[in-house]
Amino acid sequence: MNFNTFQSTAAGQRQSEPDTLDFTTLRLTEEAGEVAGVVKRIARKQREDVSKTHMKKLKDEMGDVLHALSKLADAAGLSLDEIAKQSLRKQG
Repeated sequence: MNFNTFQSTAAGQRQSEPDTLDFTTLRLTEEAGEVAGVVKRIARKQREDVSKTHMKKLKDEMGDVLHALSKLADAAGLSLDEIAKQSLRKQG
């Protein structure tokens, strides 16, 4: 799957939520906080006992961040694909 496909699919989901810049930014922040919470739990285990369950939860939460970022991009009239390409150019 590419970013354009992901973004167009995500656009059809969670339609009951406001699609404003402020709401979508707050949702992204909330989801990023959930990623941080999972990482904190993993760090607490000091990587000795990081289970598949921890990794599944991390993957799920990272997916939620991607979904929230996609909704924010929509609210801003931007393309995730173009954002990704620009980011790679900037980092390169």
